[in-house]
Amino acid sequence: MRNDRRFNHLKHACKPAKLYSFAGKKGGLKNGNKYSLSYMAEIAGINPKTLHSRIRAKQCKIVTDYDLRNAAANHNNNVDKPFESRLESAMDMLSQEWLSRRIV
Repeated sequence: MRNDRRFNHLKHACKPAKLYSFAGKKGGLKNGNKYSLSYMAEIAGINPKTLHSRIRAKQCKIVTDYDLRNAAANHNNNVDKPFESRLESAMDMLSQEWLSRRIV
């Protein structure tokens, strides 16, 4: 095969998936078995890139239930609550309008 840029992609196309050990109780995965990150992410319902970035920082490359957690639960615990304005009354809103104006 020629050493050409056109054939460079062929070397990476046959690369086998890297398998990671799983330690946890997540449904669909057995404790102690090895799985690919994309398969574990599909079972957990998260983006494979999210799981990859969580694993990349770990020294020990064992995937746990904590790594397979839902991404929204990590950042926002009030997802289901309706938005409530901090301004309680019409007087508070009028006051905020005047306080927000530029001083000339």
